Amino acid sequence: MWATPDQVVRIAEQAGVLGGPIARLLVITAAWTGCRWGELANLHRDNVDLRRGLLVIDPLVGALHESGSMRWLGPPKTRASARTITLPPFLVALLREHLARHQYEFVFTTPSGTWLWRSTFLRRVFRPAVDGSDASGTKAGCAAVRPGLTFHGLRHSHKTWLIAGGAPEIAQARRLGHHLDNRVIETYSHVAPEVEQRLLDDLERRWHTAAPPPPTPSPSVVDSRWVAPVVPLFATVGSPAGRAGEQREHRAGAGPGLG
Repeated sequence: MWATPDQVVRIAEQAGVLGGPIARLLVITAAWTGCRWGELANLHRDNVDLRRGLLVIDPLVGALHESGSMRWLGPPKTRASARTITLPPFLVALLREHLARHQYEFVFTTPSGTWLWRSTFLRRVFRPAVDGSDASGTKAGCAAVRPGLTFHGLRHSHKTWLIAGGAPEIAQARRLGHHLDNRVIETYSHVAPEVEQRLLDDLERRWHTAAPPPPTPSPSVVDSRWVAPVVPLFATVGSPAGRAGEQREHRAGAGPGLG
């Protein structure tokens, strides 16, 4: 199952209401890069090159793994998953704005700077944002957008957009971290700069077509510098284990419940 850019933006907006700005940006980044959950949950700010518009998935500690009450840094799913992903300009701007006010080493964290629990994020933020409040049994007031869509479905959505935009198979594979069995294609595995640019232009266009214009605040709101409080609903337990030198298993406190 996949979603259109318009549906992803609506899901992201509802996720932002439920989990704060980081939840919103996480959904957008997943859909416009095709990254897996673990690749983004473990994304270190050192692996985001905003000057060149690149996101790097490290071959040794490129994913956050989760099992029960345990989380640890490790390699991504496959060897091909270690890759460098080019970012469309709008996403560079969103990430730059986020990192300018984000004091922690990992890009997508809880408000206290710890890793996100996948199970808690899905239950409290993603599922209500996708399925709506009634279907998810919450009182968040969210409308159903694309019932049944999974977080991994954002990755499928990205691939669908690449196909629709005419991206060559090798460009899709390199971006998503897939291995191609075709030896001829693998031999000529480079992606020409003009092909990469067309791919980014298409992703940029899809964003601007789907994204609503930013709201214009009233003078009274601007003058009083009032900002509505956002109460993130995902877990705040656990503690990042650090960078590559700390790949050991990391026991995250009380597990995926709220601390």
